Amino acid sequence: MEAVAKLKNYPTSPRKMRLIADLIRGMKVEKALAVLEHNPKHPAVPMRKLVLSAISNWKQKNEGGDEGQLIVKTVFVDGARTLKRMRPAPQGRGYRVRKRSNHVTVIVDDAANAQLKKAPKAEAAVAEAEANLPAVKTKKAAPKKAAKKKAAKKKSARKPNAAFMRALTPSPALAAVVGSKPIPRTETVKKIWVYIRANKLQDAKNRRMINADDKLKVVFGGKSQVSMFDMAKHLSKHLS
Repeated sequence: MEAVAKLKNYPTSPRKMRLIADLIRGMKVEKALAVLEHNPKHPAVPMRKLVLSAISNWKQKNEGGDEGQLIVKTVFVDGARTLKRMRPAPQGRGYRVRKRSNHVTVIVDDAANAQLKKAPKAEAAVAEAEANLPAVKTKKAAPKKAAKKKAAKKKSARKPNAAFMRALTPSPALAAVVGSKPIPRTETVKKIWVYIRANKLQDAKNRRMINADDKLKVVFGGKSQVSMFDMAKHLSKHLS
């Protein structure tokens, strides 16, 4: 015959107490007492006293019973009263403090009795599942509706900006590098970079800087070194 012990309004949060309750649920009482005795968490102390109280209650109900076969059949933690207090805070404010508490219930029982009580429930669940099985088979699946396929929109090819693709005539100084034939601005930049890489004019230490040779120095306005970000500005002066 099972025995119950209850602890009311213990001043710690239910969450902290449930961590201890989860440790001992389903254990033999001897092992549960050993685990609680060596657990460093402070709720382990009242939980151990509660298990001992449940064992004592079981002994009174079952005189001559074997205490070694007892298990912690059930243990659960419920929320209890909450004391609301205020803590002083900066600029005349106050922080709210909630001092929580909990109710703990422990049920111990003989291992053999606990298994016997579980067996009828398991058999009833199996019988209920078997009774519902034919009803599940007789159900017909609803006909699937044909999904309408939406025509995929054709992506139009991106059109380049006409201003960038207009052919421009290079100046004599720029023609010495890219040729005298009229070409778009983008092609001019590509040919300049081909010339820079072919002659290894990109600075070795700072790759953003271009070291001008005799031909590029005229294009860059007499500068011996120009940033790649300023290069387009110098090229635009030589295109018309």
